[in-house]
Amino acid sequence: MSDIIDVAKLAKVSTATVSRFLNKPEVVKSSTRKRIQEAIKELGYRPSPIAQSMRRQATKYIALVLEDMSNPFYTEVLNGAEYSALENGYNIVVLNINKEQDKKNYYFDIIYRRGFTGVIYCFTMHEEDEEILKKLNDEGVHFALIENELFKEKYTCINTNNYKGGYQAAEYLLKNGHKQIAAIGASSFHDQMNSRKEGFIDCLKDNSVDFNQDLLFETSLSIDGGIKIGEDIYNNRKRFTAVFSFSDIISIGLMRYLKSKSINIPDEISLLSFDDIEWAKIVTPPLTTVHQRKRKLGLKAVESVVKSINGDLKQESIILDTYIIDRETVKDINQ
Repeated sequence: MSDIIDVAKLAKVSTATVSRFLNKPEVVKSSTRKRIQEAIKELGYRPSPIAQSMRRQATKYIALVLEDMSNPFYTEVLNGAEYSALENGYNIVVLNINKEQDKKNYYFDIIYRRGFTGVIYCFTMHEEDEEILKKLNDEGVHFALIENELFKEKYTCINTNNYKGGYQAAEYLLKNGHKQIAAIGASSFHDQMNSRKEGFIDCLKDNSVDFNQDLLFETSLSIDGGIKIGEDIYNNRKRFTAVFSFSDIISIGLMRYLKSKSINIPDEISLLSFDDIEWAKIVTPPLTTVHQRKRKLGLKAVESVVKSINGDLKQESIILDTYIIDRETVKDINQ
């Protein structure tokens, strides 16, 4: 059975243009209308009456598009979004990209065709992804972005103060006597990771401590990523006393690797992390980490979308503070 994507490809237009044709053909120029009509006829495409009915009504569904539901960070964002949605009379529908970037355009089509009133994007966006946001604006779909530095001046964004979190991490390690520090980021999450890195390095500079760029490592945002980078950390362990990992998920994988090499944390290597996911409390030893308000990210995103739906909000940028959770993976070496 053909769908709107097939029609758009054959007519050589965007799915948004096909959607406009189906709902308000008069706003589409005649030459484009003709191509779409011919494509519809050739493919035998029939718009879903249910979807069309939903588009004509004020539906009570908000889509939450997540990067990777296997990461507990996103589960906590979802918890906050669901709570806020129910409080405001809406339902959340989760769409999981699962790190497959080509799903982004596919999900845009689903969001439009199924009549979602709003959408929240919680995944890494690049400049080319702004086309999706422009289409949402064109189609009157209200949206907010979570953890997005790139578009925070143009669209409604709810972000953690990642720069401050990175700064706090460096302060904490310095307070505990660490001046030779390695850092681990995630190569596919440039927005948040760069802000954390900048805050971290700026704090070191403010305290007259040089950061060795050779001790900045990158890996994938996963437990496997932490395990894979573990060899580099292990081989370079004599060059630093502490590691700042920009993500708990990476840290947990790193801890597993170092344990397999009989490296004691924090006696031999101190480890400070970022996120404070639930797993950080239950690993051994419990992970010292920068806490970010994950549940509140989801809650505030829904609040912003609902305000926009009700005509009470145009654009806003919300920044949530961070703080250190002091557990057992950083050793005080001042003595």
